[in-house]
Amino acid sequence: MNDKQQQHQPTGRISQVTEQQQEAKFKPGRLSQNLRKALSLGPDDIPEWVYRMRRLGFYRGYPPGYLRKSLKREFATLKIYSEDHNQEEVDNDDDEEARPAPTIQSEKVHFYMGFNKTYGALRDRERGRFEVPPFDIFCEMLQTEVARDHEGTEKIRIREERHQRSELRKIREQQKEEEEQQQRDSAEKVEKEVTVDQTISEVAAAAAAVEEKPGTPEPVGRMGESISEFIGTPIFSRRDVTGTWIEDTVPSLEAFSVGIVPFEAKEEEKPRGIFKKIMSTLKGITGRNSGDDEMKKKE
Repeated sequence: MNDKQQQHQPTGRISQVTEQQQEAKFKPGRLSQNLRKALSLGPDDIPEWVYRMRRLGFYRGYPPGYLRKSLKREFATLKIYSEDHNQEEVDNDDDEEARPAPTIQSEKVHFYMGFNKTYGALRDRERGRFEVPPFDIFCEMLQTEVARDHEGTEKIRIREERHQRSELRKIREQQKEEEEQQQRDSAEKVEKEVTVDQTISEVAAAAAAVEEKPGTPEPVGRMGESISEFIGTPIFSRRDVTGTWIEDTVPSLEAFSVGIVPFEAKEEEKPRGIFKKIMSTLKGITGRNSGDDEMKKKE
């Protein structure tokens, strides 16, 4: 095998072997002598990041990547509802039940000296203020926190999947209503076309029947000639529901005089008014003038 063939060979297996060797060489939570020397740490000293892990607590302080690798899940699939799902999957409410929480595999949990494992010679500057629990107690604490987080996550998942199913049901109901409406519209359109065709055929048949009958000549009238005549004075009359003529009843003249006081001419006992005074004054003047004339005649 020449040099060019060796250069073009796949290097995937070599990289996998290298990664496995690195994983075997470096283990989480364990510091090599060279690293301790570089960090100026003694063989029994606790690294600074372990103290920071303590500040976050046993659950939040443990590396989340290694925590996920130590979990054993029974349900690892996530359902996404789309329009391609059949009706049975959409109507299935089995997913509304909370799934069991993942379990901690203690054999996959790593040791961090001063955090979840200790020994008597360990130099701890927080001795007495922070107590490192036994490893089995630490795993139980992790399991409790994992179950608590899983419960909240399951509530969110159930709510979101329920919302997705309801939205998909609404979309399918709308599609079904639109299809039914299209079917009704098409049926009405066909019915209207049939009705129009029947009407056209009926009109054509009636026109043909009229043409077949012998025509009667229409009477020819002159301009201004009356079409018909009615002798006598027309009287408006009415009929009831049965068609019988209703006789009009006109009230008598006495009915119109009810409540009306008859007029009587009476002279007033005492004259009053300006016109009366003027007339009496004129009569007095006329009487005096006539008396004076008679006296003159006698003289």
